[in-house]
Amino acid sequence: MAYYGVIPGGGLADALHIVPDEVTGALGMLWIFSMALFVTWAMGGRLALRRLLRRTFHWRMRPGWWLMILLALPTITVGLALLMGDSLRSVDLRSVLISQLTLLLINFAVTNLWEETAWTGLLQTRLEERHNWFVAVMLTAIPFAAFHLPLQFFLGEPVTPISLAIAFGAYLLLCMFFRPSLAVVRRGTGDSLFLVALLHSVFNRTANENGIAATLLSSDARQPEPVLHARPMQATRLSAQDGERDQELPHHPNDEHPVHKHWMERGVRNDRGRDDPYLQRAPFGTHSRRARVGGAPGRILRAR
Repeated sequence: MAYYGVIPGGGLADALHIVPDEVTGALGMLWIFSMALFVTWAMGGRLALRRLLRRTFHWRMRPGWWLMILLALPTITVGLALLMGDSLRSVDLRSVLISQLTLLLINFAVTNLWEETAWTGLLQTRLEERHNWFVAVMLTAIPFAAFHLPLQFFLGEPVTPISLAIAFGAYLLLCMFFRPSLAVVRRGTGDSLFLVALLHSVFNRTANENGIAATLLSSDARQPEPVLHARPMQATRLSAQDGERDQELPHHPNDEHPVHKHWMERGVRNDRGRDDPYLQRAPFGTHSRRARVGGAPGRILRAR
């Protein structure tokens, strides 16, 4: 509401040089973690609270679990992309490794550890006491999806009840593939919320626009279908996108296609990836998969 000027404080994020949706995410994370601690204390006292925090920082595990959590998802994602016809970029592996690990640690320490303490440590665990694990996962997915809906207001696009309903459904669909893996890790590691949160961070880092797949792969396959991968935890900076849209794009042979010219005359431009200037102006319904959904993949899905 402050961002849209309904209540005071909309300029605070700009004054602090913080992206508004990151402020929203941080406040939301603080709220759900605080509520998780309060509910745990109210239901079981200090003993239950200590048990929850012990599970949160339970990190001692066999090396095989660490290797699987850190390497399995990025390896499968890149491998599937290569099988689908993508190709690897020429990159400095050392710098990529350092930057991705740094972002992973920030992601984990600032957000996912406390987020999964609430979602998996409290809500999903309690639900599994009354339902089987898959039903508990699906029930957890409902508030999880609703919690991420406010991010839709920072995409720079009109927000309607229909767009919110679509985003909510997309989050639920994503959770059918994502949250069961977290439940398996929790059970397999003896209730380690630490490793559950780490897998969440790896999941986000794999699919981010500046993540592992986007860095190593050269074409659209670096952004898998939204069902398989969530949108980054860190929000897209709208000012940077606007600047990219305004850049003068080089000529491309597809510009002469009559359908393409028709849409370009109507001013249809799509915010393609930073390194795809030709596809950036693909019209709806032509050669751009992103154009078919009205922008870069993941504009609906933004998991934190």
